[in-house]
Amino acid sequence: MGDPESLELVNELRTALLALQSARPVEFRARAREIIARGVLHEVIAAAGALRVNADNVTVDDIDLIETYLVFPNSLVKRDCLHAITYLGRKAEIQTALLRAVLSVEVEGDAQVAATLVGTFGPYGVWLTQLSETDVSHILTQLSTIEDLNTNQGAIPSFLSRLTDRFPDQVLEFLLHRLEIEDERRANGDWSFRGLDSPYGHVSFGAVEPGVRARLVQTCLDRYLRTIPPASSYRSLFWTVLGGLDDEVLSVLSRATVGADDERMEKILTLIRTSPGRLVLGDPEFVKQFLRNLSGEARIKAVAAFVENSYSLGSGRFAGAPGRMIENNQNAIASVLPAFQGDADMQDICAALAASETPRYEFGSHFGLHGPAD
Repeated sequence: MGDPESLELVNELRTALLALQSARPVEFRARAREIIARGVLHEVIAAAGALRVNADNVTVDDIDLIETYLVFPNSLVKRDCLHAITYLGRKAEIQTALLRAVLSVEVEGDAQVAATLVGTFGPYGVWLTQLSETDVSHILTQLSTIEDLNTNQGAIPSFLSRLTDRFPDQVLEFLLHRLEIEDERRANGDWSFRGLDSPYGHVSFGAVEPGVRARLVQTCLDRYLRTIPPASSYRSLFWTVLGGLDDEVLSVLSRATVGADDERMEKILTLIRTSPGRLVLGDPEFVKQFLRNLSGEARIKAVAAFVENSYSLGSGRFAGAPGRMIENNQNAIASVLPAFQGDADMQDICAALAASETPRYEFGSHFGLHGPAD
């Protein structure tokens, strides 16, 4: 091949191997096995790029060859092999071989390999329905050390969301373990590991039935209440698992106030203040249930927390005009007041909401507004 160390010949060799695979697949597989046995990097890369076959013609021998290449210690080779698998799942009879192949790959902390791995699961690749708890545990172990879940526009959170329907407990334990890694790394001054958040979306537990989700939310709450403040990632996970404002699931938070000491209560009220959904507007009945468990100073603080949360407006370039957002929020608060006015036990929060003023944002705030002139 001229210069055996030159990567410039990879494309030419790949083209030749693709032609061989198309014309004489048996000979191609033999040649590809010779290449992987030699282990010359540019040859292996070229051959890995030629492993894709038509889904109608794929055989178990083809998949066995891909599996052989998947264990080669090179990110590009692994990704090419996984890409080859992504569209090979048309035949039910080869699904077992496909699953065995993808489970053989070692991610080794490579975010690109991890994102490509999860991309193999779907109707055209490896069917999720055949996954066992052991399989899921193995995959999640492979993903646990990925520093950032943002890779490939949130491919990993999207995959995890699809797992929650059948394996909600395992997905939650995976996320909690990532938060433990995040805590440990940050305690040592390393902030490169992001346990949970992705700007492309969170893991969704929306497919989990309310009874199971309530149990998962209780687990999140218990873990959050044991952590040292600020524990913002654990708060995010709590609201991520809770998802929508479901009364059965939200009742977990109401029950947690019973007999709570000052420290525990403050953590619960921090959850209320930082809720991504404005609870007063989204679920007045939950607010009533929550406040009925409290009295004295704790209730006063809870009312203040709900009022503060009612002004948790969106931010960012797509959030809308600040003035219009504030006006719409005031109108929404006014529209929900009747839900509290007719309840004699809710006059404190009703009065607090009615008396609350539009927040005044100084210049430099996330709205970028000047406060009123003195």
